[in-house]
Amino acid sequence: MLQAVGLLRQQVLISRHYVNFENGENALTLGIKAAKQAIKNSGIDPKQIDCIIGANGSPLQAIPCGASLFQRELGLGDSGIPCFDVDTTCYSFGLALFVAANLIHNQVYNRILIISSDAPSPTLPKTSNEVRALFGDGAAAAIVTKSEKDEKSALHHYQNANLRIGSRFNLRL
Repeated sequence: MLQAVGLLRQQVLISRHYVNFENGENALTLGIKAAKQAIKNSGIDPKQIDCIIGANGSPLQAIPCGASLFQRELGLGDSGIPCFDVDTTCYSFGLALFVAANLIHNQVYNRILIISSDAPSPTLPKTSNEVRALFGDGAAAAIVTKSEKDEKSALHHYQNANLRIGSRFNLRL
């Protein structure tokens, strides 16, 4: 049990993974690996993606956006596929999913790749278990498409809530 300034009361941790920066791993390489797996799992050709959203807890860099870096590393740099970031700290992936769902619903795009990747471990104090318990390195990616006419949506409810500061986001589809 950790006592982390009232924020974390109990922690169940089986394992924690950190990138190996010395071997070239970083948030960008984690995101690319997740994106390639999502594309493979979806069965689509990467050239069928018509928008890329970067959804990182912390930006890869200020300019250009992280999504354009992912685009380049996926071999789509000259594709003309629009890309942008939704950087809202811990809420980035959920908000990107909300944005993507609305862009598809409004027929702006058909297939959107969302990539969320973070590697904050080098900035964390190695001796602070309370801080390190909250942050790890990892990535996730998803291809968002419109459901078929007779198919139900896989996203039925999404909710964000903050402790202490009272922020709340609630979406019912």
